[in-house]
Amino acid sequence: MSPGSGENGTREVLGFSVKPDKQELRAAYHYERLHHGRPRERWVLYTLRLSLGDGFQVKRVRYREGQAEHKPDLRIYKAGRWVADVEVSGSKLAIDQLAREGVWVLPSKLAYARAHDPGRYLYIYVLEAHMRSLREPVLWATGRELLKVLEGKRAGELVGDVGHGLIERYHVFPLDVFHREWFELVGYVLWLAGELNSPNPWDLANFMPLAR
Repeated sequence: MSPGSGENGTREVLGFSVKPDKQELRAAYHYERLHHGRPRERWVLYTLRLSLGDGFQVKRVRYREGQAEHKPDLRIYKAGRWVADVEVSGSKLAIDQLAREGVWVLPSKLAYARAHDPGRYLYIYVLEAHMRSLREPVLWATGRELLKVLEGKRAGELVGDVGHGLIERYHVFPLDVFHREWFELVGYVLWLAGELNSPNPWDLANFMPLAR
C-alpha cells in the first residue's frame, strides 16, 4: 500500500500518522536516548572542545517543551560569535552495513538546516561499532551537502515501523555523501571561524598567510 495524505497534510501509512505524537516518540526513544544518544552527544561535545582548542566554545542547546523546530544538539562559538550548529546522531551499525542500507536522517533535521544556514549546519553520525578502535568513528556532512543530494533525488525514503512501534519517515542517504575524517570536520569549522583560508585542510592556501 502506498502512503496516502491525511488531514492537514499529514501523510499516513496503513492508517497510522507519519507524524507520531511527541509523547509517543519520547516514550519509544527513552532507552535509546539515555544509553546511546546522550553518550554520543557528550563524546562529540568534548572531542570538539579538545580539537578546536582555546578560543572556541561548544555548548549544548537547551530543549524547550513544545518547540516547533528540531533544533540542533550543540552550537559552536568563537569569542562569543556563533560559528556552527551541530546535530549528533548515530547507530550501532558498522560501516559495511551502512553501505548497504544507507544513513537515515529525519526530515525535521534537514528542515531546520534549510530554514537557517545549511552551510553552518553540521550533521555528525557516530559509529558506535567503531568506538573501540576509534577507526573512522564518525561520518559527517553539512546541511548544504545533504540538501543538495536530496534535491538531486539521490536520497531514498523510508516510511514504516523501524522497531519502535511507530510509523516514522526518514530520508535515506548513500554512504558516499559523507566525509569520514575528523580532522576534515575540524578544518571545516576552523574555516567557518575565519582561521583557515580554505575548508579543505590540504589546500595549499592554508599553508599561506591567513587572508583577512
